[in-house]
Amino acid sequence: MSQMTLLLHWLASLPRRMIGKPFLQPALDQMDTGHNEDNHLMVQFFEWESLPPPGISWWKHFENEVPRLASLGCTQVWLPPPNKAMVKEGRGYDAYDLVRDLPVLLRCHSLTSRQWDLGEFHQKGTVATRWGTKEEFLSCIRTAKSHGIHILIDAVLNHKLGADRKERFMAVECDPDNRLKELGRPRQIEGWTAFDFHGRGDKYSSMKWNQSHFTGLDWDALARKKGIFKIVGRGHKGWSKNVDPELGNYDYLLGIDIDFRHPDVRKDFLEWGPWVLQVSTQWDQRCLVPCQLNSFLSSNFGTRATLFCWVVKETGAAGFRLDACKHIDRDFLREFVKTGRNTPGFERAFVVAEFWIDSAPTIERYMGLLNAPVSMFDVPLHYNFHRAFKQGHSYDLRTILEGGLVSSRPRDAVTFVDNHDTAIGCSLESWVGKEFKPIAYALILLRPEGHPCVYHADMYGPEAIPELPALMKVRQQQAYGACTDYFKDNQNCVAFVRHGDSSHAGSGCVVLCANAKPGERAFTKDISVGQEHAGSVWKNVFAEGTVTLDDTGKGNFKCPSRGISVWILDI
Repeated sequence: MSQMTLLLHWLASLPRRMIGKPFLQPALDQMDTGHNEDNHLMVQFFEWESLPPPGISWWKHFENEVPRLASLGCTQVWLPPPNKAMVKEGRGYDAYDLVRDLPVLLRCHSLTSRQWDLGEFHQKGTVATRWGTKEEFLSCIRTAKSHGIHILIDAVLNHKLGADRKERFMAVECDPDNRLKELGRPRQIEGWTAFDFHGRGDKYSSMKWNQSHFTGLDWDALARKKGIFKIVGRGHKGWSKNVDPELGNYDYLLGIDIDFRHPDVRKDFLEWGPWVLQVSTQWDQRCLVPCQLNSFLSSNFGTRATLFCWVVKETGAAGFRLDACKHIDRDFLREFVKTGRNTPGFERAFVVAEFWIDSAPTIERYMGLLNAPVSMFDVPLHYNFHRAFKQGHSYDLRTILEGGLVSSRPRDAVTFVDNHDTAIGCSLESWVGKEFKPIAYALILLRPEGHPCVYHADMYGPEAIPELPALMKVRQQQAYGACTDYFKDNQNCVAFVRHGDSSHAGSGCVVLCANAKPGERAFTKDISVGQEHAGSVWKNVFAEGTVTLDDTGKGNFKCPSRGISVWILDI
C-alpha cells in the first residue's frame, strides 16, 4: 500500500468534526495572564454609559478600586480606549487621534504607539478624554501594576471618525445588504476624510491622513446623502477580500474605514521592524529607558523611535483587546500581532479578539485563517446564557456549555456573561438578566475551562450581582483541581465538583446550579468529592448549613430551586 493510500485511509478514519479544524497551539498557553497563573481573572472596567463618581475622573475611580480588585483575585483589567475621540464625551470607539488608530500595547514595551493623544492635547474641544487626562491614565496603570494587575488596552483599529476637513473624490454607492453590489456608476462625492491634528501638530508623528488611506465611508456631504460609499480611483483597491463574508463583504462597519493595504498605513503600524528587535534587549525590564539609549534611537532612527521609548516608559500595559476583527484585513492583523510577538520580551503578550458571531465553528475557522496567537471572546457561550435567561425553567441546563468555544477550544476561549455592547439598547443587545447571572458566573468562574471576564456593571451600581464578589473569592482560593460533572439526571439542576489540589491548602468546591420554577422544592445531589476528603465538613457560601462527607468522601448537597449553592471546606 502506497504512502498516499495510507494517508487517505488515516484521514478517512478521523472523526468528521476534526476534518478542516485548525490544528493551532492554544493561544492562552502562549500568553502572560497575570500574577496568578492558576486562576487568572479579567475585569472589564467600564460600561457604555460609564460616568465616574462626582469630582474625579474615570481613571482615578479605577485607581481607587485597584486594591479591592486585587483582593478579589483580579489579574487583568480591560480598560476603555484611552485615545481622543471625535467629540468631548466620546468613548474612544469614535477614534480621532490615536493617532495611528491604536497601537499594540504590550507588557513593558509598545510596538507601534508613538502618537496617541491620551488626554494631552487640546483637540476636539478638550484636553482630557471622557475618561480623564494622560497623567491620570498613566498613574492608574502604575498603581495597577504595583498590585499585580496587568492592563489590557482596547485597540480600535478599524476606523476613524471626526475628520478636520472635507475632501472631494470618486466613489460608488454600494447596497448596504450586499456590499459587493454597486448601485450605479462612480461619481464625485465629498467626505470628511482629512485629519490634520492641529492641536498636536507634528509631535510624535508628522503623518496626516486623507482619503487615499481609506476604503469607504457612510456620508456624502456634497449630496447630503447617507449610504455605503466605496472610494474608487487611483490607488484604491476596493474592499479588502480578507474579511468576514457577511453582507457580501464586511470590510465596512462604520465611520471612515481604514485601508490596511495602503503602504503608508501599513508603515504607520509596522515600521518598527528589525531595528526594534536589536534595541529591545537593551531595555530595562522595569520600563526605565536610559537617556543614552533614547539619544541613540533619536539620532539613528528619528523622533518616532524616541516616541517608541516614550510609550514604553509611560504606559506599561500588558496586552490588548482587538475590536471588530470581522471587519479588519486578516493578513494585516496577522502581521500586526506576529511582529510584536517576534520581538524579545513580547513573546507572551496577551491578545484577545472580538469576532462577534454565535457560531463556534465560524470562530474556529477564523482562528485558522488568522493563524496567530490570539484568544477569542466566547460569543456563543454568551448567547447560551442569554437564551437560558429568556427561556427560564424550560431551558435545559445540561446543554448550557454545548456549542461554546469553551467546549471545543477551552484554551482559546475568553468567557464572559455580558459586556458594553450587549446591554439593553446597545448595538448587540442580548442582555443576561440579573436572576440568571449567578449561574452564568458560577459556570465561568469556578470551572477550569476558559479565561473568564467579569463585567463592570455586574460588580458596581444598581444591577450589581450580590453573589459575584464571593464567587470571585472562591475562584481565587478554592476552585482548583480536577473537575467532575453531575449534569445528566435533571434538566433544571446541574452540578460539578472541583476536587482541590496539594498546591492550594483548603482548596476544592462543590457547585450546584438550578433554574426550576419559582416555589419548587430545593434540589439535592449525592456528590463524591474524593476519598482524600472523607469525614470533612463543607459549608454553604451563600446560606446556613453544612455537609459532612462519609468515609468514601461522598455527601448530599442542597441547592435552591432557582439559583446556586457553592460549598467549600469549613476550616
